[in-house]
Amino acid sequence: MNNLIKNELTKIFHKKAIYIIAIITIIVGCLDYGIIKLSGSMNKLYENDTTMKYIEDSLSMYDLNNPNDASNYVEDKTMIDVYKATKNYSYESFEYYMLNDKGYEYLSCMNHEKYVTKNEEEYKKCEASYNQLLKDLKEKDWKYFVNQNKEMVEEQIKTTEASLKIATEETDKTLLESELKILNIRLQGINYSLERNIYPSNKTNYSFISMYEGLATEWESLEKDEKTYTDRNQLLNKRDVEKNFKEYNYIIENNIDYSGTFSAKNMMIAEFSGPILFVLVMIIFIAGSIVSDEYNKGTIKQLLLRPFSRTKILASKYISCLIVFLMYTIFYAVVCMIAYGLASGFSSLGEPVVVYDFVSASIVEMGLIPYLLLQFVSVLPVYLIILTLAFFISTFSGNTALSIMVPFMTYFISSIISGLASSMEVKMLKFFPTMCWNFNEYLFGGMPSFKYASLGTSIAITILTFLILFILSFILFKKKDIKNQ
Repeated sequence: MNNLIKNELTKIFHKKAIYIIAIITIIVGCLDYGIIKLSGSMNKLYENDTTMKYIEDSLSMYDLNNPNDASNYVEDKTMIDVYKATKNYSYESFEYYMLNDKGYEYLSCMNHEKYVTKNEEEYKKCEASYNQLLKDLKEKDWKYFVNQNKEMVEEQIKTTEASLKIATEETDKTLLESELKILNIRLQGINYSLERNIYPSNKTNYSFISMYEGLATEWESLEKDEKTYTDRNQLLNKRDVEKNFKEYNYIIENNIDYSGTFSAKNMMIAEFSGPILFVLVMIIFIAGSIVSDEYNKGTIKQLLLRPFSRTKILASKYISCLIVFLMYTIFYAVVCMIAYGLASGFSSLGEPVVVYDFVSASIVEMGLIPYLLLQFVSVLPVYLIILTLAFFISTFSGNTALSIMVPFMTYFISSIISGLASSMEVKMLKFFPTMCWNFNEYLFGGMPSFKYASLGTSIAITILTFLILFILSFILFKKKDIKNQ
């Protein structure tokens, strides 16, 4: 058996297409690296002198006596003013962020008072605030502004706590308690920023804090008891908010570094969260040609003359397909890891993965490799069924083109069926194999997007589909008449 497998692997690795796919994989990895590196310099591309000059020239077309025109004039004029103020700062700098935040507010106020209300006194107040901001940006560091915000939030917390003590109505108490939770969460975010030296900017590690505050606000507004939800989409949204909020909250409370969406770690997680097209291409090509090539080349008779049963011969071919599948998946993972690491830094690969578990209602912290393996196992049935389908057609028909085309069509049509199932709510589709083969949604107590799907049914249908294709391949091969081949 071992000799048969070695012989099959030798045949596979003599195929030029294997190396073409591998080379394309490396090229795509290089492209990913380039895209990630380029994205950092693309953020301000839409803001250029030509575009702003065009907008500035178009200001003369507005009629300031027309309320709608005046409003649009103020909006465009403010955009130009902010662009000019930020032109000499990098997109990820603290100054750029503050000028787009507070600076925009003051400049918009100045333009509104000057061109719409024509209130000189208010205009001077806004101008004084803007000039003070410019002065502070030159003389003080980012912590000055963050501490100012911290003092304001702490004062709001004191005021809210005082109001809560004297509140008598239950409705008022509930609202004040919710407001107090949100303010404390905001304070958590500020402290996290100060402790980890994360200055306000357009960097992903700071936007994480903003997202956390937004999630906290949304989480407080949602009903926590899932039994009260009658609309499934609302329930899925509640779970999505809960998951993200609990994960972000754990990161902040435990002072864990957030590496950002485009960190090597998070891009690896995103890449392996579902079936990978390149892996599917590889396994379909190998499994779809491994038997049919013997028929097409006329080598099937010599193969059967060897002192091995047809079952062993076919089993060696199937096992060889599995070995190549695992080897290529590892190769693909290494290419991605190197590309993402070179583009974003390798340090994030050593950071823990934080996941919310709905079953235990607690956070699970695990290493990146174990988490990626768990993701891989959850989508493994997709690969196995597609591989076995290609293998079955190759064995049954002896037609390589058909063996490759049908699995590809099956995979791509499956996404259409999933979309129809979710929108039309066809209950019987829960028994359709391609609706059952991806278990990623069930990880950590997750809920499937399809209303009628269940873990038990999905496991049963997946196993049954695999066994039918696998067993039929061997039965048909044993009975196949090779004389005329």
